[in-house]
Amino acid sequence: MITLVMIIPVIMVLSTSFSPQQEVLKYGMRFFPTTGISLESFEYVLKASDGFIRSYAVTAFVTVVGTLLSMVVTCITAYGLSKNEMPGRKFIFLMFFFTMLFSGGLIPGFIVVNSVGLYNTVWALIVPGLMSIWYMILMVNFYQSIPASLEQSARIDGANDIVILLKIVLPLSLPSIATISLFYAVAYWNQWFASIIYTNKPALKTLQVLIKDMISSVDFAAMFGTAIDPSTSPPPGLMIKCAAVVITILPIMLVYPSLQKYFVKGVMVGAVKG
Repeated sequence: MITLVMIIPVIMVLSTSFSPQQEVLKYGMRFFPTTGISLESFEYVLKASDGFIRSYAVTAFVTVVGTLLSMVVTCITAYGLSKNEMPGRKFIFLMFFFTMLFSGGLIPGFIVVNSVGLYNTVWALIVPGLMSIWYMILMVNFYQSIPASLEQSARIDGANDIVILLKIVLPLSLPSIATISLFYAVAYWNQWFASIIYTNKPALKTLQVLIKDMISSVDFAAMFGTAIDPSTSPPPGLMIKCAAVVITILPIMLVYPSLQKYFVKGVMVGAVKG
């Protein structure tokens, strides 16, 4: 029942995005196209904005680079905090945890981003959210579940902390790394607020913001009964919205199957110890 509730809207969105314009105008959303398959809504979405490919590239760059940097910072920080003998560990952990409960707010955040020279750069879409404290805590719990005897044996053989982390801890942490990487990737891919607040250049507009602006313009035109471009006959707003949703979620849907075997194990990170 839960699966049906979740998958039915997806099927209807896919069906509407591939339906001919006349069918959508007459029947609205349906489970399957009955008069054929049409790509006119996708063609309109891809051609309606000159910056679509650019926004797609910006979003892809932010997702790939942001996920890699986030995992590097998260793994290194979690490894240090997983050691009970680390000096000042409790105080540092408390400072990290404090940021989960309280934040400086929007204006102080903007002032910090602007003062360090990140405003109107692509790094403003990555650095402010570089590490999630919750994901870091999950990694700490996973590291602590690794038997200490493995690290002790490596130290007897002359390995230092860096070698232990790279050669022993990280290979054993692939399920948690894959799962948290997926969470980071989804967050970066769906990011739109940072693009609105920290940039005002059209060249740095992310895919989510571009689609939001496109849908808003369609709704505005429909409100006054006018087309966005009088020289063309745009598909109904419902078709454009559905096509935009499909284009947006497609990359993430393709990533999930490749990480599924790790995801099943990784969702239990920190849930069982002993």
